[in-house]
Amino acid sequence: MCAGLGPLYQDPRSDKLVADLAAGETPVSTYMRDGFLFLQTMIDEGYLDVDRTFATLPNTEEEISYFSEGNCACISSICRAKASSHDYPFNVEMTALPVLPGGVVCVVGADQRSAARYQIRTFRCILIPGTR
Repeated sequence: MCAGLGPLYQDPRSDKLVADLAAGETPVSTYMRDGFLFLQTMIDEGYLDVDRTFATLPNTEEEISYFSEGNCACISSICRAKASSHDYPFNVEMTALPVLPGGVVCVVGADQRSAARYQIRTFRCILIPGTR
């Protein structure tokens, strides 16, 4: 989603473009090709195990344990403050992904944005200007 929708939110016409998406006037597939290509690269390079992904619910103890045991390099729930508060046997850092033509993006939940304001040395986030 970052690779596909990131440029949309950075576009000076983002309010209009988002309104067109919400109204169904523009299909979301208009923006998602780059995102799907990135996802396929993650699968092809072994960073994403599709079978494991479908079998594991996000933000669960199972997912966090699998990550904590070193079985995967990243998890989606790490963008949530709750996941970052676990006592992992290694240092955890949230970082942006280099998926945009002009740089990187990191999508975080509202709880993480609040945490980033107060623990800037712990969480290095790059937020997309204009995101809601």
